[in-house]
Amino acid sequence: MTKGFTVIELILVIVIIGILAVVVIPRGLDINPVQNRESAEMVAGEIRHLQELALAGTGSQSLVFIAGSTSFTAGNRVVSLPSGVTIGTTTTITFNRLGIPTANPSFTVDIGGVTVVVNPNTGRVTVP
Repeated sequence: MTKGFTVIELILVIVIIGILAVVVIPRGLDINPVQNRESAEMVAGEIRHLQELALAGTGSQSLVFIAGSTSFTAGNRVVSLPSGVTIGTTTTITFNRLGIPTANPSFTVDIGGVTVVVNPNTGRVTVP
């Protein structure tokens, strides 16, 4: 009698490992850090857009962020964040017609644990 596995046994093991890989591994991956970073980049884009509107002569433009909310106000629009992402900072950022920002109380916004920073001198928006 020979020792070892048959081809059918090996194929069954490979199929079972494949099924486990498809079902179990994606549940173990945490997609939130990527989603939070993308959401912060989206917010940074909205801030830049409002700054450009202010520079275009439409008057001052404001963004209002409320901690615990899943949406924020950008000018006269309400922008929703993706599911599961919340704002961690309450602040209002306003750009005057020269694109210079003022903020109450802060120039930083926490989006799902990722910080969006508006430079108070230049108005440059970054996601460090």
